[in-house]
Amino acid sequence: MEEGMGIHVKYEAPGSFRPKANKDNNYGMDRVAQKEKRLFSGIAGIAAQDYSLQESMGPIQNHEAERLLPTDKAIVMARRILHEAVMGLAKGEEPPALDASAQRVRAAGVLLERGANPVEWAKDHLENGLNQKVFTI
Repeated sequence: MEEGMGIHVKYEAPGSFRPKANKDNNYGMDRVAQKEKRLFSGIAGIAAQDYSLQESMGPIQNHEAERLLPTDKAIVMARRILHEAVMGLAKGEEPPALDASAQRVRAAGVLLERGANPVEWAKDHLENGLNQKVFTI
């Protein structure tokens, strides 16, 4: 991961958020490695493969004919939040969630001992996440 081969990537410059492998250099596509089955997609790194697909999907799509179901509520809510943020930016408003203290949700994957109460474990280890160390595995 330190070499940019996992979920983390190398950036163009220190402090930059632009990955070295980007759309301008075709995400570092290596067709030889792809043909030799060393890289399935030809793009090195999980993150680079992921964002190359996201960025290369083309223009924004018209979702007017889309038929979302109740199970798609998260999609609807995410789109609404993004739309409201964009409209706020157009009015000069600061986008939401820039303040880390407002982000109280943290993902966690743990293996608990049999019989342990996961709710109690979460209360002890995940509450007040801003005051606890962050670990990446």
